[in-house]
Amino acid sequence: MFAGQGAQYINMCRELYDNVGKFKEIMDRVFLCIKSLTGLDMKPVIYPDEIPEKTTVVEDIETSQFILFCVEYSLACLLMEWGLNPYAMIGYSFGEYITACIAGVFRLKMPSG
Repeated sequence: MFAGQGAQYINMCRELYDNVGKFKEIMDRVFLCIKSLTGLDMKPVIYPDEIPEKTTVVEDIETSQFILFCVEYSLACLLMEWGLNPYAMIGYSFGEYITACIAGVFRLKMPSG
């Protein structure tokens, strides 16, 4: 199940990012992809050095959907890397795009170089 907007928060899956190399590798690739397409650097948004007093940035539509995509896509890829392949998937709202991407309907276009 891939959640829709509203499920995102600062430091989402931070322990995985800090401690599981494969998850960090996937997230960093997704960060790079988003930055190359939009100019937005999502890493400091999701994983800030210090949690800002106002955390509304995770609620802004411009960043919230990217946060969900980064985390949910990377977590799904990690689980599949570990051999936990889905039999079925469902997505709610924006989560439908992540579901479609994992199912192979869409592919991430990674920057060359």
